[in-house]
Amino acid sequence: FPISSTTPITLTGKVGPALGGATPTGSILFEDTDGTVLGTAASTLTSGEASLTLQNMGSGQHIITTLYSGDSNYQPNTYADGGLVIGVSGTPVTLTFSPSTVAYGSAIYVTITVTGQNGVAPTGGVSLYAYNDQGTQGTTQTTLNFTSTSGDVSIYSGQVGVDLSPLGNYELYAVYNPGNYPGGSSSNEPLTETGEAMTLSLNCAPQNTDSGLYAPNQQTCYSQVTDAFGNIVQQGQVVFSMTNGASAAEQIGDNVDTNPTFSGYYAVDTFPNPTASYYTMTATFPAGQGLPTGTGGGYYGTGTITGSFCTQGPGTCVLPAAARSRAVRALNGSAGSTFLNRSRDHSIPTLRVVHGGVPGSPRFHP
Repeated sequence: FPISSTTPITLTGKVGPALGGATPTGSILFEDTDGTVLGTAASTLTSGEASLTLQNMGSGQHIITTLYSGDSNYQPNTYADGGLVIGVSGTPVTLTFSPSTVAYGSAIYVTITVTGQNGVAPTGGVSLYAYNDQGTQGTTQTTLNFTSTSGDVSIYSGQVGVDLSPLGNYELYAVYNPGNYPGGSSSNEPLTETGEAMTLSLNCAPQNTDSGLYAPNQQTCYSQVTDAFGNIVQQGQVVFSMTNGASAAEQIGDNVDTNPTFSGYYAVDTFPNPTASYYTMTATFPAGQGLPTGTGGGYYGTGTITGSFCTQGPGTCVLPAAARSRAVRALNGSAGSTFLNRSRDHSIPTLRVVHGGVPGSPRFHP
């Protein structure tokens, strides 16, 4: 039967019980002509029926079939009576994009093609829409002007930002806004939106790999979290994990009032110094953890950062081989230089000679 493009339609599948048998349970998948699964998930049977409401079907002919999952009493089955034929009016539109999984606040690269006829390219523009299986629909981008034409085809190609609410699985489709042809729409394409990418800073004081200072009693580590738009996150938790097994989850904002050093929005934790050595510290922002109910942050993803630091106590803190090699190279001055050994790094117990100087100078010249 015919319908207009962008007209919502509800598909209903029914699984009949065997004579005198139990009511079937399980789910139904609705598939389009080319085997594309419609909707973002299978539809669960209730009293033997399952329904799926689509906000859009692409212009053109569709042959809909159903696949029953089966249950403990009934075998899986497919509707095999030629399918339900649906004709959707409108100008043909196709949509492709990548990636199909994207973080909130990121972008996808979209190509939308609208096909006219007789060598006359469509005029006007296109819009991009998305909806999820709860029927939540949002305009991803409106009034995208065509970027090129070829014969009777008009094309939009470019990046489009994604900031749908809530996170989850969506169906994305493009609509041709009528110009010199009637309006039309593309088929639905699946898009998964995940939490936005989070960026963390990590510092361990008073000693880290760059400062050259001692930390005889404790390590204080602090981390700040930034979202995909450069905003500093003001709530939530950061989990600190040390390679010696020490771990702690700290609320962002703790110690702000009592320790002006960390005024702002930091998660701060203090660890007793283990045996003098290099340690790896990891800070992780788990999505949603430590956020009060009803506050922002519903779009936050997980972020993590790892850094090495040295707990230089009374003994020597042994550098890893790669770091030791970098330190040795840093001590090699060029001929005639006045580069002196000022390193406080006790990982180089024997190298106390600087290459450089000129023959006859008081500096050692190998």
